[in-house]
Amino acid sequence: MAVLHNSRRRVATPGHAGTRRAPLCAMLAVAAFACAQRTFVQPGAGRGAVARTVRGGGSDSSQSAYTYEPFPWAADITVRDEDLLAVVQAVPDVDSVWPDNFGSMQREDFRTRVKQRAGNLEDRAIDSIFNSFNKATYIVVDRSSCAETIRSWRNSDPQGEVSMNSVNLSIFGGRVQVIGAWLFLNVFSSFAAYFIILRPILDSNFGIDLLPGQPKWWDR
Repeated sequence: MAVLHNSRRRVATPGHAGTRRAPLCAMLAVAAFACAQRTFVQPGAGRGAVARTVRGGGSDSSQSAYTYEPFPWAADITVRDEDLLAVVQAVPDVDSVWPDNFGSMQREDFRTRVKQRAGNLEDRAIDSIFNSFNKATYIVVDRSSCAETIRSWRNSDPQGEVSMNSVNLSIFGGRVQVIGAWLFLNVFSSFAAYFIILRPILDSNFGIDLLPGQPKWWDR
């Protein structure tokens, strides 16, 4: 009888262990959701893509408080070729905007220098041209690549006719980089957070699986 009594004391009631784990798992799930939610950010939250406000220097009063934000810039296709051309004409060569004693060129450095050379320029056009150098980050560090991009607009002749096809192709590369970064931050990383962190917690403890057809890697 003593043996039977002791063995009964060792028997756990059904669901007891799961009940004890449930609060902890729920807390982990909430924390994981919070981490996943933090990935839903606008491009521009990082150091290299902080939104910048520029006052004055525009071609009209609507530019008195222009703000550069990477993703809205990438989605904006309304910048006119005439405005882009005005910026390009203010940049005949790399020396005109990037002194050779500087190791890098930041966005606002470029903006200041082209406006000193040409006066009223459209800020969105300035950012478009700058983003063709740096693939939409806040700084350019490869001077030779920047010089080559500028030469490609005029078929290597600083006084030659500007090819807007070449200019727009360079800008397109910047747009692709921004959109790719946005997709990574807002889509891929959030899916990865669910697949790696949330899915095993929810399935093991609550029987919830939003990807029932996919292998359960944590059961291997």
